[in-house]
Amino acid sequence: MKRFFFLIITLIINGIVLYGIVVAAPQSYTAKFTDCISWNFQDKPTPQTYWTPYLPVPTQQIVRMKMGFRFSTGTIAVKDSVNVNFSWDDSEAVAYKTLKIKIKPSFIDGTNNVFESSFGLYLPNSIEVGFVSISGIPDILPWFELPYDFWDLVGSIPKVGSYIASAQDQIGVNMNSKAKLPIGMDVEYHDTRDLISFSLADFITDADKEEMINRIVGKIPSSKKTVLINAIKAAKKLDDASAQKFLKDLIGGGLEQVGNMASLTIKGDPSYKIRGHSIVLMVKYWIPGKMSGTYPIEFRSENEEFILSLLLPPFINDGDKLYVTIEDITYNFTLEQNLNFKVAVGTIPLVKSPEFDVVNSKKVVTYAQVKKSLTTNDFLLQIPINKSTERILGYKIKAGVTTATAWWASPDVPLKGTVKVYKDNQLIAQKTEQNFTTSHQVQFANLAANTNYKFVMTSIDGQGNISPEYVLDAKTLEKSPYSFKNHTDYTYSFGVCTLTNPDVTLGVDSITFTWQTNVPASTEVMIGLSQDFSQDYIGYFKRGIRDNNGNYSSVVIDKGYFGSKDSPGNRVLETNHSITITGLEPGTTYYYRIASWLFADNNYTQIVNDPLGHPLNVLDI
Repeated sequence: MKRFFFLIITLIINGIVLYGIVVAAPQSYTAKFTDCISWNFQDKPTPQTYWTPYLPVPTQQIVRMKMGFRFSTGTIAVKDSVNVNFSWDDSEAVAYKTLKIKIKPSFIDGTNNVFESSFGLYLPNSIEVGFVSISGIPDILPWFELPYDFWDLVGSIPKVGSYIASAQDQIGVNMNSKAKLPIGMDVEYHDTRDLISFSLADFITDADKEEMINRIVGKIPSSKKTVLINAIKAAKKLDDASAQKFLKDLIGGGLEQVGNMASLTIKGDPSYKIRGHSIVLMVKYWIPGKMSGTYPIEFRSENEEFILSLLLPPFINDGDKLYVTIEDITYNFTLEQNLNFKVAVGTIPLVKSPEFDVVNSKKVVTYAQVKKSLTTNDFLLQIPINKSTERILGYKIKAGVTTATAWWASPDVPLKGTVKVYKDNQLIAQKTEQNFTTSHQVQFANLAANTNYKFVMTSIDGQGNISPEYVLDAKTLEKSPYSFKNHTDYTYSFGVCTLTNPDVTLGVDSITFTWQTNVPASTEVMIGLSQDFSQDYIGYFKRGIRDNNGNYSSVVIDKGYFGSKDSPGNRVLETNHSITITGLEPGTTYYYRIASWLFADNNYTQIVNDPLGHPLNVLDI
């Protein structure tokens, strides 16, 4: 709340008033929504294992090994704050002017991590034993896989065990960034480094090698071992004991070749790419009781700016403000997971280690949409609206199929208007208002559909001063674009709201409508001259001052524009509804529709649903 108080003070200081005219005073306000975009990827995808080729000659004798790579479960998190800048000009914050509010969102670099990923690697492997291309021994046995992996073997070596064997579950990949999230572009996050690097030759001793040989020999199936021993005995002319020793020496030689590899390095470049598609702001605005709307605005680039143009109502009271808030912020993005891992094996001294791709793939993890709902407690912009110094505001023609109504307003001066209608430069109709008023609507019926007309409007005040003519061209519609959907009940979480059929009492130049609702709601009637009522009608609104007991005083009926009567108050919310419309033309057929709006928290500012309404009816008076 303090920030809004500061905003109001700023407006008072910077708003310059000269002879009743608001001088241009650009204003700007930035709202910060801390960590409003927050997303976590916590699913557990099915692990995929990628294998290297078997390590090359000279290791492909007796013992050979291939490496695997697999992700362990981990987390991916995205969290960023959003700034939304609003800028406008106070000279446009005037009754019946178009107020242009520039809106520009942006992500900001974080004090904490905006992106972070933490996961582990599991490095399985496969060890095989085979007797291929060994001098003097036929290739009688294929390669066969041992029920060990490399980690099991080196885990039996005390010095290596604590350093290497546990690494299969503990090799971590962690990356983070405080850089802001992208809009309409890509940003990548990398953690390129050697994940693990070691030399076996530094660890393996003769005792360690003997234990490893015994473990491997013990896992050769007995039937295959018998065939192998017999083959060795025959080829080398050895007895059983010597053949057993020869076999162990062969396996030991293979292990030495593995152990004498200069290094074994797992090189990794895991990366992520975030493609920011768009950020969407749901902007809500209102002047209590006089205008309201909700506008979704999508931004697809970093520096994009949107101009929200709002035509302000003509009737403004002292203290009226335009309220602007953001109901929710949505971020649409795609997260790509890129894996690029290599195994570098040193096999020959002084020769560069060959590298083998473990995996080099790209896959889209997810398309995500993050939505943060907000309230006016998070942000509420207040822009004071000034009264206009112009005598007459808002000339316009609202045309239906066979009817048209000339509209204008004179908020500070009661006037009596005259409207002339021309077709092909021939005067076909003319009307003068019965009374002096500030809200002007002059209706014409029996016009031809899809036809051009010219409307000439003048006004006179109580002292006989006549305003200059104002001319507008308008074309009637070919057909009515839509009709009202009529409802006499709605169902809500708190129950069913109902509206009864109205009782109608006709006077010489007036109509009184009465009806009931089962919950407090507004009292409103719309009246037109034909069945193209959806386009051309005049609304009447009951308004008053409500006390703490729910009773109303200073009740008035606004015509055309809400707030057109110079009286304070908001819509009257009641269950027993009665409204009298005066100043009607005798001998005229009118079409009407009654309506009762329901408001959130009885604050008159946020309409929460379509109104309860009675179907269109016809009256002759």
